[in-house]
This record gives sequence, structure tokens and C-alpha cells, in this order.
Amino acid sequence: MATLQKIRNKGPLIAIIIGLALFAFIVGDMVNSGKSIFAGSQLTVAKINGKDLSLPDYQAKITETEEYYKLRTGQALSVEVSEQIRTSIWEIMVREYTLKENLEKLGIGVSSDELFDMVQGNNVDPSIQQAFVNQETGVFDPTLVMQFLKNMESDETGQSKAIWLYIEKEIEENRFYNKYYTLVQKGLFVTSNEAKSEDAERNYIVDMQIAMKNYLTISDSSVTVTDADLKKYYNDHKKEYEQEESRDIAYITFDVVASTEDSLASLTEAKNLVEKFKTTADADLERFVNLNSDEVYSETLFKKGEVENKTLDSLLSVSPFGFVYGPYEEGGYYKLIKLVGKDTTVEVNARHILISTQGKTLVAANKTADSLMAKIKKGEDFALLAIKYSDDKGSGQNGGDLGWFGKNVMVPEFDKACFDGKIGSLVKVETTYGVHVIEILNRDSPLKYVAIQIKISPSQKTYQAQYSKASEFGGVNTTGELFDKAITEQGLTKKVAPSLTQVTNVIAGLDNPRELIRWVFENEKGAVSEVYELGDRYVIATITETREKGIAKLEQVLEKVEAGAKQEKKAEQILSDVASQNFTDINAAATFFGTAAMPVNSVSFNSYSISGAGYEPELIAKAVTVEQNKLSGPIKGKNGVYYFTVTSITPPQVIEGTDWTTSAGTLTKTLQSRSVNQAYEAVKVAANIEDNRVKFF
Repeated sequence: MATLQKIRNKGPLIAIIIGLALFAFIVGDMVNSGKSIFAGSQLTVAKINGKDLSLPDYQAKITETEEYYKLRTGQALSVEVSEQIRTSIWEIMVREYTLKENLEKLGIGVSSDELFDMVQGNNVDPSIQQAFVNQETGVFDPTLVMQFLKNMESDETGQSKAIWLYIEKEIEENRFYNKYYTLVQKGLFVTSNEAKSEDAERNYIVDMQIAMKNYLTISDSSVTVTDADLKKYYNDHKKEYEQEESRDIAYITFDVVASTEDSLASLTEAKNLVEKFKTTADADLERFVNLNSDEVYSETLFKKGEVENKTLDSLLSVSPFGFVYGPYEEGGYYKLIKLVGKDTTVEVNARHILISTQGKTLVAANKTADSLMAKIKKGEDFALLAIKYSDDKGSGQNGGDLGWFGKNVMVPEFDKACFDGKIGSLVKVETTYGVHVIEILNRDSPLKYVAIQIKISPSQKTYQAQYSKASEFGGVNTTGELFDKAITEQGLTKKVAPSLTQVTNVIAGLDNPRELIRWVFENEKGAVSEVYELGDRYVIATITETREKGIAKLEQVLEKVEAGAKQEKKAEQILSDVASQNFTDINAAATFFGTAAMPVNSVSFNSYSISGAGYEPELIAKAVTVEQNKLSGPIKGKNGVYYFTVTSITPPQVIEGTDWTTSAGTLTKTLQSRSVNQAYEAVKVAANIEDNRVKFF
């Protein structure tokens, strides 16, 4: 533990040394390869609208936001927060590269007067309102803004000014882009005639009967597709196979778990602390624990019966202050527990029987309570009476026991009775819930203990042993084929991570796998990785599939293409069978298909699916446009071939003189709410973004 403390104390110096060493390594590598560290192509995070987003610019924005986060929260950055910040800055810079320049050309901007109004004027920005809330009133207080600005210049650390400039920049940027979004929204509207037409489509309803020959009734084995059929189907449906760049991997892990030897070493470390723990004065206890424990100092309050370890529970409740128990093993730690005293708060342990006044008068409830008190005083079991009579079913099932609770937890009348009454007494009290019969079991202050916890951790020797196994596996099995073969022969567990993208941050069970994911996108299918140390695991992976952005290759979607091509063949077969038929009505078509005509009700143009058939947009579109009582078909659908007859039509009920303004307004809001994201997504697609973040993060 002393060595660890030295490392903590000299952390900044070590970080500088390591940083300089890494820089020298990178520069040396660049020099040896004949490349300049400042070459543009080496430091391009992305190409957006034909412009390069450089790593220094991207990293500067990230650092600025990280510093702001640390100033505002006073917290160090976790891996998750760092990743969230990087993603947020990416979105900000994409927006800037795709929109800002063009919007400035349109004359969009934010004036100084406008910015002042958002900070101190009549239209204060929501982020300012949230940042300057009066703690007493819970609402925005403009005087707090003025106080902050006055004190800002006297802050020698510069932190206040840094926070303010960041907030000011954020609200200016948001107002700038919101003007664009407002322009997009205001350019979209629905007229009264369009609202009337939409209402007619939504309320034109038909009932019908359908006859269906489901493709599933024809076995796949009875259908033959050739290579030519597959290629034709693939070419006809290419749009369905558009994909983003992604990778599939298979991997194995060599988990580092503490050995028996490691456990004994941790136990010995804990045993060596027992005597010092006993003799350490209360004033020095926190420092002693923090120096020697793998968990920070904390005081645990408890009552007898509340400590999970029953042996410890019984010992602590009868032992003097300063008593030390342990070491004992629990939850991956060897623990030492020291009883340090009592808390200043007081708690009560009580049980009750509630006679609710719901459905009965207060007089009747009191009468029942008096009767129960008489029975208890004569020796009848309180717990059994609570189970039978209490209207508080939660505690009633436990014999009325409420456990230990502090002041102001219960309603005032109940609280006063429990804290003022004598231990062991039986009292009756009225509350808003009804009449309670209470037995005060005990009243005391919680005891408290502190713990030293020594984690049962794998030693360097254990880590080295697992690393050697992983290195040996990777050194021998250098191709995907050898990788799979070795897993089978050695009885190892192969894990998979499908559809990884360049911005994937999580692989289930692996800590911070970004380094592995970067490797995946720098190599080809069949490559086997080096050994990666991710948390307490050594990981070796192989790339099992690569997909480039665009249309998937036929072989990558062969299973889907084959299923689609077979369905096409089935549809052709059914259509060929019915071509020579002259059905007179829907029942004749159903009989030919070997089924019965099926009724389908309440179909409109807005319907999504057909009951008993599924998603069938073409059938729906036809159904709302044909005459009543006329046989229609055949229709090749998504799930089968159909004939149908519309049996009734309910036209929309249009009241003469209806004002469609309100409906038009509602539809306009719906359209506008979608427009911002859709417009921006269209802009991003047009920008042809080449994302290279995976090379750096």
C-alpha cells in the first residue's frame, strides 16, 4: 500500500514522463517511415463537404468541453463521460461543417444585442435560467447573473470566466442554428384543402373478404432457383441491401482470476493489519483505513439483526467499542470490522395493528382496537392478531413488525407515540389512516463500524500466466481458420460481436474495447489480433466478416436473396395456376386456394396491415379504390397472392361548411416537428461524410 501511495503522490510527474516517451516513440516511428507527423492526411479525422476536419481542431474542441465539465462538476472524467463528450463534439462539428458556412451566406447570425437579451434581457435563454436558480424560491433569479458577472473579473483562477464564455458560446450557437430550423419549419404548411383530403383518406373505410394463397403453403424444397434467378433478384432489389460500414468478429478471452496463492496473500495482508487496526485511535482511523484499504473510509450504521453476517451481527451487538472482527471473506474481499461507537440519532423498533376507518366510523375502529388491546394484555399473540386483523397488509404479513425507523418517517401522531412512549408499552393512537395499536419494542441509537477491505486480486504472476496462454494461442493460430480449429480442439468458448461500426464503444463483457475496435477497422477478414488486455481479461479476436458502405455484396446477403428469389418463384407459380381460371366470386377463388374466404373489416388508406395476412400495402391501396361487390385480383403481395371483394363502403362524413383550419394546423405542426431532423439528415447525406475517427479514438 505504501508503494501505491508513492505512485499517487508522484502521479503527475510519471504522467509527464510517460507522455514524453510516447511522443518520442511516435515521432521516431514517423521519421523511420519517412512520414511527417504534421502531414495533413495523417491527422484528418474526417472529410465533410470536401473539407478536412483535422485532429488538432477536433481534439481542441474536446479538451475545451472536458475542461468545462471538470470546472462545472468538480469531477474527474470517466471513460463513459469522455466518450459522450467526443460524440457530442463530433455532432457539433459535423453541423458546423455542413451548415454554418451556407447559413452565414444567407445572412443568418446572432447580434450582440440579441446575445445580451438572451443573457440579461427579456428573453433569457433556458440554459441561463437553469444555471442561475435561487435556492430558496427554486426559480430563475436575474440578480444572480449580475452577481456572477461582477465577481467573474475578480476570480484570479479564471475559472469563472472560462465557464461563462463556454455558456455564452453555447447559447449563441444554439440561437444561430435555431434560426435555420425555424426557417425550415416556417416554409412548411398544410392547407385546408389538404387537411380535407387527408381526412377523407383516413375516414374512407371498407369491409371486405379475401382469399389468400400464402407462400408458406408451398415448400421451399419444391422451388428451384438458379444462379441467374439469384442475380436477377439481387439486381432488382439492390436498394434493400444498402448498408453502413461494419465488421463481425469472433473472440476468446483468457480471464485473469485470483488463484489460491493470491487469496492467501490477501489474507496475510489483512491479518497483518489486525493489531494496528485495534490500536489506532479514533482520530487517526480514517487516515489509517484510507492508507490500507482498497475501499475508502465509511461508517456503517446498523442495529442488531441487520448485519448480513450473522456471526458478526451477534458479536457486534455485545462487544465493547474498539472490538475488531476478522479477517473474513465476503464479496471478493477479506474484511476487518471495527466497532467504533454509537450514532447520535435515535431510532425506534415497533409493531402495530391498523384498523382502517375506510368503510367504518372512527368510533367503530376504536372499539375494535380496544378489543385487540384487551386480548394482547391477556396474553394473546400480537403477531397472530396483526396477521388476522391489521389493514396494513404489508406489515401485517410480518406480524405487524415495522422494523427500525427514525424520527419524522411516520405520520406525526404515530411518530410522537413511538418516540415518547415507554419501551415495552402498548399504546393506541389515531391518524389519518385509522386507529393503530402499537407495541414499542425498543428504542436505541444505531451502532456504527468501519471496515478495512483487502481485495482478493490476481497477482502479477497470475496475470503473466494468463498472458502467456493467450500469447501462445495467438502466436500459433494466426488465421481465422486456425483460430476456429484451435477453439474446437481445445474446448474453448468462442464469443461473437456482430455489426461493429467505427463508433461502437461497447462489446458486452469487455472493458473499454475501443483499442480492439480500431484494430478491427485497420485489418481484413480472417486477420487475427494481437493480445489485448481489457480489464481483467486478455482478448484475441479474428475478423469474420467485413461490410463496406454501400450495397452489400451478393454473397453477404445470399440467404436473404435466396429466400426472396424463392418467394418470387412461388408467386409466379400461383399466378400461373390462376391465369386460366375465371372465378365468379370470392368463394370460388378461396375454394381453388384450398381455404375459406376471410372477412377483413375497417380497412382505410391509413391502415398498416391486414388482419390474418400481415403487411400488405398494395392490397390496402387497391381495396380503397375499387367498386363494391366486384371481385378483384390476383394481387401479388408480400406474403401471398390475393383475390378480394369489397363488401361495404363507409364514405367519410363531411359536414357542409366544416372549417378545416384546426385540422390543417395540427397537420402542419406534425409536419414541422419532423422537418428539422429530416432536413438536417438530408444535408448530412449530401455532405458525403468520410468518418475516420476510428483511427484516433
